[in-house]
Amino acid sequence: MFFSNRMTKPCVLSIAGSDPSGGAGIQADIQACSYAGVHGLSILTAITAQNTEMVARCDPVSVDLIAAQLLSIFDEFDIAAVKTGVLFDEEIIALVTSYLRKHHLRPIVDPVAIASSGSNLSRVSMYHGLVNELLPQSLMLIANVPEAVCISRNQINSLRDMKRACETLYSYGSEYVVLKGGHLGGKTAVDVVYDGKYFFELNLPRYKSIQLHGSGCNFASLVAAFIAKGDDPLLAVKKAKMHLWCLFAHRYTPGTGAAVVDYHPKLPPFEGEYTENQGKIISELYLAVKQALSLIPAAVIPEVGMNFCYALPNAKSLNDVCGLDGRIVKTQHTAQCCGKLCFGGSKHVATIVLTVMHTDPTTRSIINLKYSEAVIKACRKSGLVVGSFSRENEPISTISSMEWGTQVVINDLGRVPDVIYDTGGMGKEPMVRVIGSDPSKVLSKIKEIIRNYNSTR
Repeated sequence: MFFSNRMTKPCVLSIAGSDPSGGAGIQADIQACSYAGVHGLSILTAITAQNTEMVARCDPVSVDLIAAQLLSIFDEFDIAAVKTGVLFDEEIIALVTSYLRKHHLRPIVDPVAIASSGSNLSRVSMYHGLVNELLPQSLMLIANVPEAVCISRNQINSLRDMKRACETLYSYGSEYVVLKGGHLGGKTAVDVVYDGKYFFELNLPRYKSIQLHGSGCNFASLVAAFIAKGDDPLLAVKKAKMHLWCLFAHRYTPGTGAAVVDYHPKLPPFEGEYTENQGKIISELYLAVKQALSLIPAAVIPEVGMNFCYALPNAKSLNDVCGLDGRIVKTQHTAQCCGKLCFGGSKHVATIVLTVMHTDPTTRSIINLKYSEAVIKACRKSGLVVGSFSRENEPISTISSMEWGTQVVINDLGRVPDVIYDTGGMGKEPMVRVIGSDPSKVLSKIKEIIRNYNSTR
């Protein structure tokens, strides 16, 4: 008997160059597709000799061989989205455009001409082919500031300049223009999306003093992948920016040059469309979970697992609190994250956050730890204000134990403490909750608790 293994994932085609260092080009595109849950197809247009520091050489693949690759791919696969990278020259662009037009596909165009290191990856004729052939056929142009300057001939030194350049770039035929602001200064990295009528600004905090290899390839591939899965283009851009921003935090440096994206971190994924405020909440919590996984020993993880929550300002309901829809659990010696980050993902810990915010609206983040006398001793030794409640005193009419117990402690102390614990009850595991204004403040307290906990063992 034979079983069918027919693929059911959407297919995304990357038409781009090869990067032997693995951080950009076709190699990065395939990893991004896998991360996003689509099947990555690839057509090679150029072979480079490069690493994360420089490009020594870039040679185009022959037009005949590119045509053969296109024919073989289109002969078998239903392609949901296309992303283009290095196309090298006008002849290759003309060939690619003709195939895409024949199959009614509008690509996501990443106009790669210069590597992150500053090395050329194209001939001058590439820009002519881009403007006259590919962009009129494209769904979206995604460019950084240097690329936008080369294509539009606009000077770009400000957000206003970015919007003017978007209008010029849009006139070349793309349905959407995305201009990335990473090369401009400021505390936030502002990307501008233009659909011919409206400008959309996407803001996230800027990483300081990092150099990342292949960020443009990864971003464009994620956009293509999310579109292939059914997202509208604007949502796909928002999601790609958020995912890549968080993945930047888990970068690593395989060589002696720039860092690359790690698509296999033991970190919680996330999904959905977020406002700017929600984006900042989930990104800060994402980074904090990463640190918590490396910081917290298995010995202080409860049997029911941990959650780490962070609420929006003025949160009113569980849906205003970001947390894991699963838990952080312990393996033999380490912490492992199960589930994804989302708003409304937690009930137990999120309820405590909301209760605390009734008294102090600025205190919006909590993590729970396993209860033991050693942990409580470490909390006190760290100079933290500690409060507790007994489940034995809980009224029968109580609807939420966590809301009741948290309010009891706050009333007793006359303030929101740093730590609230209880020693459990019938069928209820004892628990410690560490409280702070934001995830970084919670982690600062956790670091002191763990330091003092380890010193007493």
